Amino acid sequence: MELDTLRARLAYLHDELCMTWRKIAEMEEFNKVSFGVLNGIYNGKEPTRDDIREALGLPARELISQLRNRETGRFSKRSE
Repeated sequence: MELDTLRARLAYLHDELCMTWRKIAEMEEFNKVSFGVLNGIYNGKEPTRDDIREALGLPARELISQLRNRETGRFSKRSE
């Protein structure tokens, strides 16, 4: 599931069906993720914890390390 799809689903449940966040969190499709996290996703936050992302079916985050060149002092980004 993509983050935009999840936000659209949460908006539908909360705005269209007028469900409370606690009732939404009790649904099986959200795998016991807390209502506060679901509310945060609805309001534009992206979950950072890997266990929450996995429970919601979101893809894992890509880690990017920054390395500093000792001669020039500039940073370069490299995917891991």
